[in-house]
Amino acid sequence: MTAGQAIQKGFMLSISTWPLAAIIAAFNNIGGFSFLLILGPNPTPDEVGQRIIYLVFFILIVSMAWIYMQGGVLGGVLSKIKTDGPDLAEFVGNCNRFFARLVAVNSLVGGIAMLGWVLGAVLVGVMVALGGGNNIFFNILGVLFMFIAVIGSIIAAVPFMLGQYVIVIEDGKLWASVKKSAMLAKAVWGKLFWLGFLLFVSMAVISLLVGLLTLLLGKAIPAGWLLSSLNVIINSVVNCVIGLFLTGTIMHFVLSMAQEGTAANPPAQQ
Repeated sequence: MTAGQAIQKGFMLSISTWPLAAIIAAFNNIGGFSFLLILGPNPTPDEVGQRIIYLVFFILIVSMAWIYMQGGVLGGVLSKIKTDGPDLAEFVGNCNRFFARLVAVNSLVGGIAMLGWVLGAVLVGVMVALGGGNNIFFNILGVLFMFIAVIGSIIAAVPFMLGQYVIVIEDGKLWASVKKSAMLAKAVWGKLFWLGFLLFVSMAVISLLVGLLTLLLGKAIPAGWLLSSLNVIINSVVNCVIGLFLTGTIMHFVLSMAQEGTAANPPAQQ
């Protein structure tokens, strides 16, 4: 399967999996409106600073809740691809079954990405110190090292991002699934890079269109609770479709590559 075919299948899945979409949209709306209630419609920087502890706590809760839901979403997408319908009866069961392993994989990916940011920040600090803070050459060099470190960490994390799909597809053990995802990424690195590029372009176009829509709403409706509420609803629905599009695209891609024998055999150990 080519990257273009995977994207086409992912798009068709995103507009035809309405029961699963409704669950994701409800989750997004609950999170969005909760965030709105914490901050208010037009928070000032001082108000954000005063509520920063609540925000951090809230973001952690939402992140863990989403990882919990991820097992059900991935399982539903897999069921949709295999049987042309998401098995919602297994949604909660899949959430429970895959939660611990998905927490571990997401922590691994997040840790690798964070390492890149930290390394980049250290390199920026070193370059600024070497240049005395006012040497443009060292300042530019620091920014360049930061860019390289961040991009490098993202590239290093990509092979493990597929681990969550392998875990759900094969219900395998954590480390076996992570190793298999890394081997899969290595075997199809060119296709994976092209897929990532096409997804990036797709997301950029969608973000631009949503940004234009919210801009028009901002001009038509005065700032306040009504406008903020509409933005929450619009973003919740759009993010729901985008999430299913990305998940469906990558799930199709991973399944195709595994079926073509590019992944390691046998399947991840049960």
